[in-house]
Amino acid sequence: MAQRKTTEETTDQSYWSEYTNLQFIKHQLLKKYLDAWFPILSKFNGQVSYVESHAGRGKHIRGEPGSPIVALKSLLDHHYRDEILKNSSVGFYFIEKYSDSVKDLKDEIANLGELPKNVSYSIIQEDHEKVFQDICDRLDESPGAQLTPSFIFYDPYSFLMPVDKMTRLLQKSKCEILINFMWRYLNLAINNEQPGQVERLNSMFGDESWKNLRDVPKESRCDATLLLLKEKFKADHMWSVKMYDKKNVLKYVLVHFSNHPTAFNKMKDAAWSLAEHGDFRFWQSDDPNQETLLVAKPNLKPLHDAVLKKYGANQVHLHDTYEVVDLSPFRKPHYHSLLRELYKSKNLILHDQDKLVFSKNPLISFV
Repeated sequence: MAQRKTTEETTDQSYWSEYTNLQFIKHQLLKKYLDAWFPILSKFNGQVSYVESHAGRGKHIRGEPGSPIVALKSLLDHHYRDEILKNSSVGFYFIEKYSDSVKDLKDEIANLGELPKNVSYSIIQEDHEKVFQDICDRLDESPGAQLTPSFIFYDPYSFLMPVDKMTRLLQKSKCEILINFMWRYLNLAINNEQPGQVERLNSMFGDESWKNLRDVPKESRCDATLLLLKEKFKADHMWSVKMYDKKNVLKYVLVHFSNHPTAFNKMKDAAWSLAEHGDFRFWQSDDPNQETLLVAKPNLKPLHDAVLKKYGANQVHLHDTYEVVDLSPFRKPHYHSLLRELYKSKNLILHDQDKLVFSKNPLISFV
């Protein structure tokens, strides 16, 4: 059994001894996204993979389930489980290097009962970086090889991450990555010119581009860092949810990277189901046992401004304007609500139809 002496090991033990609102939100976002992800990827009639980097012991001391159990139950309790598994198989791969946590996780999975046909799991007792390196090496050995459709949940106990490996995996077939990004500690490392940290940051980003972040104002440095990572990952889409501690200091950021618009929009839907006003910020001090927040009516002015900037008074088919929505934090139902308001106030003109019917893709212009 690996001895727990390092800062990471101490953090691991304290993590499982508590359950705050930040852990609750992380698990809720994961569940709501997987509820949509499994049915979509099962249509490929093949193997689907869920991979988690730091699986842990499966249950907090107070009894709340850990993310491996949340992920498994998302599939096992899914309303369309039988339909999902009819033509597809789902493999869960949990990476955990500590033997005591491996044993506890096995026990928690066993408590779920016998798994259905076409559902399997494997607990890999190894350092996560070695596992991802091995996967990348196997892909490199076979030119043109692709991963099965995969969802990778990278949830480390430090801010460092193997960006080079994540980038290689993200470019392989239908792979996407959700990262629990420890912003507070990365920000401290960026500010401090310590030799050990500089070496690690150079390795993480692949060069010294991170040093430019020191010149970015404090209030926007996190967003600038995420955009830099998006560039490093060569990801088409990125979505983030910010997590604050009891003193209102940004602590973690859940960041989703993908190269498919459907994945991006489904993560957007999952985040909106948790956010009260669409700001996607949550606090450690909130009650983790609260009911899921109802979505209040958001401020749609930024969406209105984006559409006007893109199209002005030009005539355009409604469905073509969805590209603005896809690149924004808003969802299509928000846009439809905005269009109804604009039509009612005569700030939206129909050029080829008498009524505003979204499915008929009318030719429109904005006033």
